[in-house]
Parts: sequence; C-alpha cells; structure tokens
Amino acid sequence: MLPGHPEPRCQSVYSTGAPCCVRTRPRARVSRGLALALLVASALGFRSAPFGARDATPASIQALIVSDNQFHHLLGDPGWIRLKVIDELSGTAIRPVGLDLFADDLLGRTLADYVSVQGLEGNRSAVLHLGDSLDVACTSEWERFVRVMEIPGRLGEGWALAPGNHDGFFYGMAHEGRIWKDGCREPGDTRRQDRRMTKPRFVDNYLKALSSQKGAHKAPWHVDEGEHRFGTTLLVRSAWKKDSGRPWRSFVVTQVDLSRPDGPPVYGLMLDTAQYERMPRIGGPLLPGKNAGLNGDVLEDQIAVLTRWVQEQPDAHYISFSHFPLEDLTERAQRDLEPLLNQTLPLWISAHTHAGFVADHERVLELNVGSITDFPNEVRTLQLQQNQGDLAVYSALLQAQLFFGTSLFGPREAGRWIPRCEDDWLVEGGDYLPSLYRQAGSRGAKRMREATLDAMLRHYRDLVAAFRGKLKTPDCPRPEGAFTDRELIRSIDAWRQLRGDAKAQKVKELQRYLACRKLRAQTPETVEAFGVCRALHAARIDETGGDILPNDTWFGL
Repeated sequence: MLPGHPEPRCQSVYSTGAPCCVRTRPRARVSRGLALALLVASALGFRSAPFGARDATPASIQALIVSDNQFHHLLGDPGWIRLKVIDELSGTAIRPVGLDLFADDLLGRTLADYVSVQGLEGNRSAVLHLGDSLDVACTSEWERFVRVMEIPGRLGEGWALAPGNHDGFFYGMAHEGRIWKDGCREPGDTRRQDRRMTKPRFVDNYLKALSSQKGAHKAPWHVDEGEHRFGTTLLVRSAWKKDSGRPWRSFVVTQVDLSRPDGPPVYGLMLDTAQYERMPRIGGPLLPGKNAGLNGDVLEDQIAVLTRWVQEQPDAHYISFSHFPLEDLTERAQRDLEPLLNQTLPLWISAHTHAGFVADHERVLELNVGSITDFPNEVRTLQLQQNQGDLAVYSALLQAQLFFGTSLFGPREAGRWIPRCEDDWLVEGGDYLPSLYRQAGSRGAKRMREATLDAMLRHYRDLVAAFRGKLKTPDCPRPEGAFTDRELIRSIDAWRQLRGDAKAQKVKELQRYLACRKLRAQTPETVEAFGVCRALHAARIDETGGDILPNDTWFGL
C-alpha cells in the first residue's frame, strides 16, 4: 500500500475475462484549507512492487500515465474564444496565467521524479501520454511540449502518445482557418506565417519526436502513409496516414512494449481517437457543427492496422490506451472497435475528462486519468500483476495538492529533488487571481489580451525578484537596457504601459531571456521550483478539474 493512502477497497485477483473488480465511490471534495501537498512521485513515490497482494508478481513493467497538460500559446492575436462567456461554457477556456506559464515546470518535475525513482530502483521507466499535449494547437506549444518530454526520452526508456482532440484541432474543437492562424501568431509575424499544428503536421512532428529518442531508428515521416519500427526497448512501431485534402481523417498509432524479461509479452496500443469522418467545426449543443471535443472517433483504416498488429502475436496481452473515454466515442466507432477489443485485455485507459474516474462497462474496466495541469493535477501508474496465471491491474492514483505553507512536498530524500515553496512565491491577491483576471474577458478580446500580457509580466517580475542576483548567467542576452536584475525589474514595470504587439514583443523577449537563464543556471531546479509552486497554487485556486479522490490501487481482470 502506498504511504498516506487507505487500504485498497478491491484486492481480489480474478482470472482474465472475469467481471472487473471495481467499486466506484462518491467524489468527496476536500476543503481548500485542507489537503497536504504531495507532488506525484515525490512524497508518495513510484514503486514497481505491489503493496497489497503478497503473492502477486509483476507481469509487465510499470508505466506512468499522464495526460491533458494542454500547454497554451498566450501571445497570439485576440480571439473570441478567450471571452468570459466561452469560459462559462468550458472551464478550461481561460486558465490562470500562472498555470499556463508554468505548466511545463509541473510536468517536467513530475517526469524527472518518476524517471529518477525508477532508475534508483533499477526499473524501466515508460511514460505514456494520453493526448492533449497542446491547447490552441500551435507549433510553439508542441516545441514546448517536446522540450519537456526529452526528460523520459533522454534519461528513461522513452515515451509515446495517444493523440487527443487538441492535438491537431483549434482549441480541440475544429479545423478552422483564419481564427486559428491568428491565435497561433507570434509578435512580429507577418500575416502569411502559419504556425497552426494541423493534424498532418502533428503526425510529422510526433514521428520526428519518437525518432529522436535514445536508440530509435529514424522514421520516414515525410511520406503520407507508412509503418515504421523504431527498435527501442519501449517503441515497437508506429503506423500513420496523412490526408492533406481532409486533414481530420489523418491518424497515427503506436505500439509500445511493456513486457518484462521474465514475464509474458505485454503491449500497449496507443489509439488515435481524434480521427474524424467529417470536418469538425466549432459547435456544441446550442451551435451548428460537430465539435471535435464532444466525441472521439476512429475510422476503419486505423482499426485495420491495430487488428493486424494484434493478430500477428495473438498470444500476447494488449492494453488499449485512448484519449477519449470509451462511452464518448461515436456509436459507430464503439461498434467497429468491438471485434478488436474482444482480442485485447478488458482494459481501457483514457483521459479527456480532466477529472478522472473508474468505471466498469460490463466486461471492460476503464481507468480514466485526470489532467496534470488542472486541479487536482493527477497522474496514474499502471502495471499488470500476475498470481498463478491470473491477472490484475495495479494502478496508483497520484494527485498533487497545494498546501498553504512553506513546505510543499516534504523533506529531501536521497536521489530526489523535492521542491519547497517560499512564502513570497505564492500569490494571494491582485489580478493574478482567476476570478479577477477573467473579468477582463467580459470587456472584449483586446482587453483580455492586455490583461494576459500584464499578468505574464507580473509573474516574470516576481521570478526575477525571487532570484535577484542569485543566478549568474552572463552569456544570456539580456533585454535592452537591463544590465542588472534591478534594472530588469524597472524595465518590466515600464513595459506594462505599452499596448498590443509592442508589449507582446517585450514579453516574448523576456521569455527567451528567462528560459536561457534557467537552462544555464547552476541550479535550474530552483527556478523550476518557483514554477511548480505557481502552477499548483493557480490550479488550486482555479479548481476547474476533478475532485480529490480516494486511491483504489488493485483491479482484477
């Protein structure tokens, strides 16, 4: 059993195909004044051995399941998507700026802790991402995401992804034109520049990222349709199809190897449930058009590839990983997938809800993983366990919760860096707060953009002030006229008087400088700690995700 968690409610180990041992429980919201801060992997720790069934042995490696970080491009042109009325329909349309700014620190720290602990214990460390790595679907968001994912790609066994609706569609909703292009603009761009991460571009860039992992064979991502074996211990192969005329029909799927040397063959199928038959449009219950965020879809060409993979090694165990929950797929997709799912383990690992749940769909167990970015900032571990030929799933739910004090994650432990929040790192008032920041969204798109840029400058000012004179990085080009941290703080205050692209250009310049400063600092983890604290603090105040849940760890198959 994991420290700090109750005994699992469900410890029976059933034979494969038996009814799922699942007991869903009411969600108990913990008051804002409660909740001890435990970052995933830090205070709880990642363990490869089970805590509950003494006779069970691991039948697969342990994987970290993470999803919905939704890195957001904040410097694009104003758009109606970030108005208050839209945010009232979708709680994640306008996040606190501190959460958008520092979400990569939170994800990066989580991955680094996981890889570090697994390495100390001599275990393989696989990271499986269930999609929505992007938010607006811009190339800048992908670049930011790949930088973070270099952690398991370089230090661990690697990573793979099951695409989500935000990975190739504007705000996860539609394949739109001008509004999408404007939302992805960088300050100083010409109108011709196109920084949209369309689905075919996403497929290209994802294959490039897999090819850059340690020991991987380079995939021919330039071809419109193909299949490629990577030759690493985790990445078996990917298959893809890019349709330039109908980009929404494009897909990419990946097979990952979760087997142990002394166990049965176990594979993960990373499905692409954001492959649509018709062009998704901005719409919803009250608007015309089919919104890509409402339902997932899978077409026949993708199912044919996955079926062939399973039939090539029918005696192996296969686990299905998807962005969309099973019941959120179109009826046609559910029907078409049924023959495939009859050949895999009765286990569906999903995301998309940002809340997380456990469900028993008659013969299929579904574990849904919440968002690492939105409250309560969660991930799951996943490992098959075996007891005399019977299979069970060991899956620990790990939620990061902010504690209003100076100690965020507890004491330092050997081999791990555990950040601590200083008192002056936490923001208690002003227009940092979501409730006040969102008010700008009721006064028009341009006002909202100005409020966004102002909040970015305030957070960056706090970052510079927190480490003033402590990080010696002379080779990072400082913004013009700011030769010392004191001068830089004065410049940031002055930039708030600018408007529009002039202010955005200064913010971008400042971003580049601070990114360089963090990268080349002697102790970059100290700067990262500031970001982790700001992100968790903002997520806690915003509280637009799920609930704090008890931790069920054992599920029979």
